[in-house]
Amino acid sequence: MAMRCIQRRDSIRAIGIALALASISAVQAQTIQPGGTGKRLDHPWPMRYGNMQRNGRSSYPGPDLGQVAWRHRSAGSVPEIAVDRQGRAILGVTFNGETWSGECYLTVLRADGEVDWKVRVVPYPWGASQGVSCGPAINRQGEIIVNSSNGQVLKFAPNGDLKFTYQRNQNMTNDDSPAVMPDGTIYHHQGIPGIVKLTPSGSVIWTAGASSLTDISVRPNGDVSLGGVRSNEPHGSTDLLYYSANGQLLWSKSSSRGSQSVPAFEDDGTIFYSQGTMKRYESNGTLTWSSAYGSGYKGTASLGINREVYCSFGNAVVALDPLTGALVWSTPIPGSVGVNNGLAVDRRGFIYGTTGDGFVFKLSPQGAVLFNVKIADSMTVGPAIGADKSLFVTGIVGFDNFVWKVN
Repeated sequence: MAMRCIQRRDSIRAIGIALALASISAVQAQTIQPGGTGKRLDHPWPMRYGNMQRNGRSSYPGPDLGQVAWRHRSAGSVPEIAVDRQGRAILGVTFNGETWSGECYLTVLRADGEVDWKVRVVPYPWGASQGVSCGPAINRQGEIIVNSSNGQVLKFAPNGDLKFTYQRNQNMTNDDSPAVMPDGTIYHHQGIPGIVKLTPSGSVIWTAGASSLTDISVRPNGDVSLGGVRSNEPHGSTDLLYYSANGQLLWSKSSSRGSQSVPAFEDDGTIFYSQGTMKRYESNGTLTWSSAYGSGYKGTASLGINREVYCSFGNAVVALDPLTGALVWSTPIPGSVGVNNGLAVDRRGFIYGTTGDGFVFKLSPQGAVLFNVKIADSMTVGPAIGADKSLFVTGIVGFDNFVWKVN
């Protein structure tokens, strides 16, 4: 009798353990995508430089092989790409250079490279429109926020339905990429009118004047930073701006030759910023270090999962110690004449980039070259990490513009 009771208790315990394990598996299945690609709330590359902090990190793994899966020919130059959790590539607003009709389009590609949908947007009023030289942003609901070529901020539903239009200055270019916070709040900068912070429905929260020509970077607490304006004038120029979450200018830095780099935020508010060489600032504006290395003009930092600072330096990628700025390693990219600004770091710490002469490459966190493949005549922007261990890059072959998916 006692033996039967023990066996029964053991059976009940085994059933309980099995149910608990099934429950854990069910929770994991709800929160983790197949292939271990991260939480469902995340997108692999929701905006330019990977996130609102512009630090080049993705919560998804990048490709392992360096093999081209497909290429899509675009009627115009594609300056930046955002990628949603379904693996769709949002190309932003491009100019139809084939007909020179002034037409500009927002195009969304499916994961297989076919067009999911595209919409025509209003071109610049002065004609000869060239699209916009910036990237779209995707919020957690999959809605797309993008600059138009008519000084507008547009928001589209995932299926292409227009949600709202916010009109900015029509008489100047609209080339600074928007940023979106997890709650759907939108930050946008345009040269003369400055910064605007919008609710998810497009209502103004606040505006602030800002002299800059760069994308806006957003700290997790809502503070924002902008790079400066390149200038050769002897009286100097604004070089770095820092605003509170309510739009108050807290501090700025000036120099004789302002950089158009985009600031990269760590979670704690630390800023890595290139002013000819890479520098680290605390959130209160204190300069911590200035490195002998950096990207020069438009050199944006990418931050590794081990907190190392990555940047391009001629035809090489360099890693810097985040606390001291000391060189950790430097890796020349074989065959390259210059590494493009904007490296991408995947969830495993691997580093991806492109070069001006058409290479796409992958480095280990220690700087070893894992693949280096030439697929275009030229590329001008960094890559975007995809949803299924892939990478999206843009470039030119001959006189034609393409988007590639690399596995």
